[in-house]
Amino acid sequence: MLAIAVFPTLAIAQPELVLQEDVRLNVTTASWSGSVVTGTGLERTYEWNGCSFPSPMGPRGSRWYGSLGIYGGAVGSGFLGSLLPRLIGCKGVDRTVVEEAQLHFAEIAEAELWVARYSKNFDTVWSNDGLVIQQIVSPDRRQLGFDVWQVCIDGHKPTRLLHATDEAIQVVRVAGSGTARHDCAKVGREVQLHTQRLWQAHWKQADEMNSRLKH
Repeated sequence: MLAIAVFPTLAIAQPELVLQEDVRLNVTTASWSGSVVTGTGLERTYEWNGCSFPSPMGPRGSRWYGSLGIYGGAVGSGFLGSLLPRLIGCKGVDRTVVEEAQLHFAEIAEAELWVARYSKNFDTVWSNDGLVIQQIVSPDRRQLGFDVWQVCIDGHKPTRLLHATDEAIQVVRVAGSGTARHDCAKVGREVQLHTQRLWQAHWKQADEMNSRLKH
């Protein structure tokens, strides 16, 4: 679980989203699958293992590990979740902890280092143009995690990322017309540097914690 980190400037009014309205994102690999369906505004529904989880989403008020997107946290847990699991849950899961945002880097090498480390422990796929999806199912927490990131390099989507699997990801429109994904937002160099430093500090802290647990 990541600690909360904020960027010390005023929040941008418009969240930096990845998916446009009325689209479906499908991920299919040999070992896992999942989907996100977007509606009007910030409406998101997450699909997994034949289950469907509408997730109320809210915009972040400030940058969180460099991102300024939307999130939905732990809806469906607590007293009601334990009292009526068959009514509000599905296959042992009754809540979502989800994220959708853009991450900004100055160089492709920095982005590839982030992807390599981020994908180390959980089911993760990514495309050559920087769409990164991670799914975490936690039965003990009755929780589905599903994060959707757009990696941006100096304000643009990349054209090639190491070990990308484009064939595992599909983004299609279910209504309307136009592009299915947002362009990268334009941010300053200070945001790119701050993003890199925050994640580096997080990985260092995680390594130190894992090292202590092994001894």
